[in-house]
Amino acid sequence: MANKTYKIVVLTELKDTISATLNSSVSLAKLINAEINLLCLENPTDVVKKDNQLSAMREINGKYTVVNKTLKTLTQAVAKDFCVPINYSFVVGQIKDEIKKYIKEQQPDIIVIGKRKSKLLKMAGGNLTKYILKYHPGTILITDESNTITPNKILNLGVLNGNNQMADIDLLKPLISQTQKPIKSFKIVDDLNATTDDRLAIDTETVEFVFGQNNNAIATLSNYLEKSNVNLLYIDRTKSKSNGDNMLKKDLNTMINELNVSLLLSAENHTSLA
Repeated sequence: MANKTYKIVVLTELKDTISATLNSSVSLAKLINAEINLLCLENPTDVVKKDNQLSAMREINGKYTVVNKTLKTLTQAVAKDFCVPINYSFVVGQIKDEIKKYIKEQQPDIIVIGKRKSKLLKMAGGNLTKYILKYHPGTILITDESNTITPNKILNLGVLNGNNQMADIDLLKPLISQTQKPIKSFKIVDDLNATTDDRLAIDTETVEFVFGQNNNAIATLSNYLEKSNVNLLYIDRTKSKSNGDNMLKKDLNTMINELNVSLLLSAENHTSLA
């Protein structure tokens, strides 16, 4: 595992946030030894403004030319600065179908998507975040636009509801070895008086914060993340009697929207992308 090269797939629109998303992706890639494949997507209805077929083809071809030039400039600059391989492609098509095809081809270890106050990629049946969360069983990084992971700067890692049997333990080891200590371990539990041996034991330099499950739990967690200067929060999604599964199922979308931090969601054993 120590010599493994991970594969990261970044799914994005060509918006201002692409730079923040790519920087966080590059930072993660350097920490875990990964290559990056960037897929920029656009709905046909956002590109084609005319009904005439010939005019529509000209608009699409013109869009490909402009976007590929932009992506080339952006990725080459980042790759040169931080010595991380970045492959890129641009697709105009049905977002859901293009994502399925690309992920099937690439078989990524980690999918990266950006988080904004507005909706992310628009597609039939919902947005990209909900789709990836529902159907992709692997690791997902949701990057925050303002609280990014910065290449070549110290990582400040937090872990939510983690334990020593977490799904991505091999992925976490290089992150833990390069993060600021102590690691902040957060737990949201139904009963504050209950004792548990389900502790984060992968590193001895850990400080643990335990909160009761209530209407203020996520707000409390957000405050502690800010006070602790955490810029990457790992959330364990694996099934366990003691890791707050009920809370995660109910509140994960709320955490994505309200926590001002990049989120690394663990792999989960359920329906694959289809």
